[in-house]
Amino acid sequence: MKALRLALPLVVLVAACADSGHRSDQAGGEPHAGVGITQCFGCHADSNNPAGFPPVFGDSASSLGDGLGWLSGPHANNETLTPTFEVVDSSPSNTGFPSYGFEGLGQVPGCTLGCHDQLGDGLLLQDFYLESGSDALGTVNRPVVGCESCHGGGAGHFGANAPPPNPVPGVQQCAQCHNAQFPSGHLEFHPEGSSIAESYRTSPHARSILAANYVDGSTTDVQARCSRCHTDEGARKYIHLVSGTESHDDLVAALDGQSDVADASPIECRTCHDGHNPERLLGDSIAGLPGSWSSEFKTCTACHQLLDAQGNLNRAGYHDPSVNAHGSVDQIIVDTHWDDPSTPGIEGYVVDPASGHDALAGNTNSGTCRDCHNPHDADTTNNREWAMSGHAGRLGQLKAADRGAAVGEETGPAWTHYDFKGTDRADCQRCHTSTGFRNFANDPAHYDPAKNVFVATGQQKEMLYCWACHVSNTGNIRNPGPFPGTAPYDVPADRIAAVPDLHGSNLCMSCHSGRESGAQIAALAYPDAIVGKNFGSFNSHYLAAGGILFRTIGFEFEGRDYANVSFFAHDQIGSAAAPGTGSNGPCVGCHMAGDAGHTFDALERGPDDSIIKINAQQATCQSCHSGDHAITVADLEELDVQYEAALDALEAAFAPHGIYYAPTYPYFFSTSDPAQQTPAAAFTAWPNKETLGAAFNLNLFRNQPAGAVHNRFYVKKLVYDSIDFLDDGSFDGSVEATLGSGPAFDFLQGTRS
Repeated sequence: MKALRLALPLVVLVAACADSGHRSDQAGGEPHAGVGITQCFGCHADSNNPAGFPPVFGDSASSLGDGLGWLSGPHANNETLTPTFEVVDSSPSNTGFPSYGFEGLGQVPGCTLGCHDQLGDGLLLQDFYLESGSDALGTVNRPVVGCESCHGGGAGHFGANAPPPNPVPGVQQCAQCHNAQFPSGHLEFHPEGSSIAESYRTSPHARSILAANYVDGSTTDVQARCSRCHTDEGARKYIHLVSGTESHDDLVAALDGQSDVADASPIECRTCHDGHNPERLLGDSIAGLPGSWSSEFKTCTACHQLLDAQGNLNRAGYHDPSVNAHGSVDQIIVDTHWDDPSTPGIEGYVVDPASGHDALAGNTNSGTCRDCHNPHDADTTNNREWAMSGHAGRLGQLKAADRGAAVGEETGPAWTHYDFKGTDRADCQRCHTSTGFRNFANDPAHYDPAKNVFVATGQQKEMLYCWACHVSNTGNIRNPGPFPGTAPYDVPADRIAAVPDLHGSNLCMSCHSGRESGAQIAALAYPDAIVGKNFGSFNSHYLAAGGILFRTIGFEFEGRDYANVSFFAHDQIGSAAAPGTGSNGPCVGCHMAGDAGHTFDALERGPDDSIIKINAQQATCQSCHSGDHAITVADLEELDVQYEAALDALEAAFAPHGIYYAPTYPYFFSTSDPAQQTPAAAFTAWPNKETLGAAFNLNLFRNQPAGAVHNRFYVKKLVYDSIDFLDDGSFDGSVEATLGSGPAFDFLQGTRS
């Protein structure tokens, strides 16, 4: 950034304060009338500030270099940008972005007078330069948010030395522009900019002062110790006194004896944002922290304690119940927000203290606070739900049972089974790491795992974090486009045609469509490409619900009909064809409906895996299954039993062929003895494609719980035909006779009648 010059001699600038002129469009002499930004500059340029007063304009070379003051911030609009909105210049002659000419901004009063140049201050800059010779504010006019937009009219302050109407602007001043009327077209430049004021007003930050924080007997004054994090005034006064990285005892020692805060206000905009340059954060004022830590990380963890100044986990933070009788595990994050890079297990989320957050920077979220949290609404509902999900390895459930424990391998095999960051697992990274999925979802056609630079380091593993799917902390999502762009294998054209653009569910289909398809087996040359290979070469992979729902994945026996029945509608959920189920496809329509949210659990199950509740019942299922056709928990339990029984029957059909299934890789063995079912005993003598295809179907469904819920008709046909072929080598409808009575019979009877 180029330093702007203060060309005018100091005496001239100081002399300007003696001029009692007012803005030509304001009524002179009124105490709240405006005087214009150039009058403010005359006294509040850096070199004119009273002793000890912080930089206001930031026009000196040193303060510009440090990014201090109004000129370095967005309200000064003192920047030239590239087409991708990177700041490349702050020279006196630029017109800023937006300029008065940008999309006719200067001719739209609602834009200029509303927010971008509320008081016409930007129209004074060129004349000021021509008249004074100082280029410190710029040499050409540009839209700016000037001093009086926030502080109020300066007539009563200028010359009279009385405080301006808003000496310390609060949320009401910020809310003039940062509100729900934020134009949708602005989201291209500020993806997280809408409804900031409204979000804040309902947030925990706006309610940060608790009854326990007050000085005894007061309802206005807050204890110094509590004020540091629970009040605006205390945070700005004491945050730098002692770092949030210190222990409970250190914080108590440093703050006891300090002055309590009178007439305390809750945390608000000015608490975390520097008033003159809102891109500077509160954490920038904290000394003694590693220079590699981002200002965002330092700001958030000043109160939401995580690491000490040496980068070690702070296990004695202020609210840790082990050191504070008034503390609670719900008030600390040390048990969930840090993963030890030296251990292969997962203790918590991978957080990068050096990372900042920029929703504009090509979706390169990289693992710090605002990648997953919206600080303006401070609502952690989605985050807590996610922690209970499979995407988080059920980390939240495990931590709730044993706070602070090193969780390890049980935190989801999808994330911990291998170190997926390694080059030997490059093909896995697009689904088994957040970094890989983010890069894939941004541009599937040009995805290159060699370009993945992971947030995780050492032996850390990346679960599927918020920023893998979301481009912002306000919920905007990535869109990899419709299938088959989201799948890594070839699928016949007729199957592809069955999958429409699923909008939000495109994300889910990217990983939940399988890695291999039965169509690939059908296309292989027998015996050369099949015999001698274990099933690992043909494995469909796991949790391929999308492939089952849209019939893209199963091994379909030649000449058999696998079309959906006419009344099948699960593939239409989340579209206009199924009113009331949303617009983001069936994955979102079921797995984020009702109470599921970001747990993604369409069904709520008990400790014994029994179904307790259908989370999607009211929001989705009821749209079709209502009245006499309503789906109950008992119905789904019965279907689940029948589905598993049918798979048991299919598994048993392999035994006469000397083929035995086990839930361990590579799944099909030449022995029934579990002790000998090792890769060396893998079955490889496939007698024909059909037998291998039947094995493919069994393994596909064994690795998809509740597979029948997604498309029970497709599942029934594939299981039926697999048994029908295996029992006598022909499709003669012998399945019912083979099965006899029981749940498997109940599931499959009439499938091919």
